[in-house]
Amino acid sequence: MSKLKNNKGITLVALIITIIVLLILAMVSIRLVMNGGIIDKSKNAVDKYSQEEVMEKIKLAYQEYQMSQYTDNPMSLQSALDNAFGTGVATVSGDAASGWKVTIGGKVYPLEANGTVGEGLEVGKVKFGNQILGVGDQVNYDPTLNAAEGTTTYTSLAATSGYESNQSFDAATYKKAGFKWRVLDVKNGKIRLIADTDVGPGDYRENATRYYLKGSAGYINGVAELNAICSIFGHGKGADSATSITVGDVNGITGYDPAIAKYNEGQWGEYGSKVKYTRGSGNALSSVATNGKTWSGNNTFTNYFADGSKTLSTLAENSSTPQITSTYYNYNPTTLDSTANAPTTGVDAEGKYNEVYKMIFGEYKAVQNSTRQFTGSGRRPSYWLASEYASAYGGNANWGLRRVNSGDVNGTSVYCSDGSGSSSYCGVRPVVSLSSNVNIQWNDTENEWQIQ
Repeated sequence: MSKLKNNKGITLVALIITIIVLLILAMVSIRLVMNGGIIDKSKNAVDKYSQEEVMEKIKLAYQEYQMSQYTDNPMSLQSALDNAFGTGVATVSGDAASGWKVTIGGKVYPLEANGTVGEGLEVGKVKFGNQILGVGDQVNYDPTLNAAEGTTTYTSLAATSGYESNQSFDAATYKKAGFKWRVLDVKNGKIRLIADTDVGPGDYRENATRYYLKGSAGYINGVAELNAICSIFGHGKGADSATSITVGDVNGITGYDPAIAKYNEGQWGEYGSKVKYTRGSGNALSSVATNGKTWSGNNTFTNYFADGSKTLSTLAENSSTPQITSTYYNYNPTTLDSTANAPTTGVDAEGKYNEVYKMIFGEYKAVQNSTRQFTGSGRRPSYWLASEYASAYGGNANWGLRRVNSGDVNGTSVYCSDGSGSSSYCGVRPVVSLSSNVNIQWNDTENEWQIQ
């Protein structure tokens, strides 16, 4: 018995203490892994490596695309991306002027003309500093807050717009009507907001939100007037400036590249084709285009705008014009068919319009006995784009401004070479650029970003 008493062993208390210590150590280790972010950091490291690998492949694809432009067989950027990632894995939208967006694996990578590739973000997201914003997120921007007296109104004079009467705009009226502002994108380090709907003169009753442009004055001053109208929305708290939305903005969203699309290729009015008109005696006229089209006959061709000119010139008898480049195009980015099926582009994973398309084109809605219907914030989007065009045909040429209308990107002529001017009207769509150092915070209660 004495030998048994002298044997040293682990008591029950010591065993329990040992187990408790081991459990504490295990819990501490788990907390270090979880709270210390070891798993997250490992995952982030893998994600970062994968993202950098994708960015490097985009760079190499862009270099291949650039080098091919100096060969006999230039390729498209999409083809170069297909070579790098496999056909259809990566898609590209935009252009050199506004920047490309490469979408791959549910993320969008910005690609600049100098070959710089930005960090990839989830589709529908943009980054401002360390904050991730959703395209379409509401912002409590008030164009009248802190604005100096007289900066929130503008009158477009009849002589300037070409319309029969003056047209007055007031940012306070838009605010009073209850319309909001939403995130469009982040460009040049600045958040850009877009008005919830088109704006105009009047009090926003139906048909009271349209801005008229007419004739040569409307064409000459149209872009400047649109930007002047929109500028009254750029004086609120946190704003840097405001201008009209342009066709470049819309093309960047839809991925439409007019140089590749070649609207009306082989026909009169082909995008990029140049036309020269020669006037004989009286109304005798002949024309020839760089795409091989020719025309001769009798037509009144008196005045014209030469390429890049806002000066109205006269085509005298027995003389020729400088070439006029046809830059008109018309496209429907929603690709709706005659049976009113759902769109195939600009939609999310569930087949619904994503936020940016809804802001730009309205929301698709199939209705009986109609191929398509678009509804915006209470009215169908129809607004000017601060972008000009010329359409050159055999016996005449037209000049006008582009627009978004009922889901299409097209244009409307306001002046013709026969000297006639037509009156056209659309809404105006301001885009506000917030200051690069603006401070915004998300408010869960109001479900919006608030400018501090």
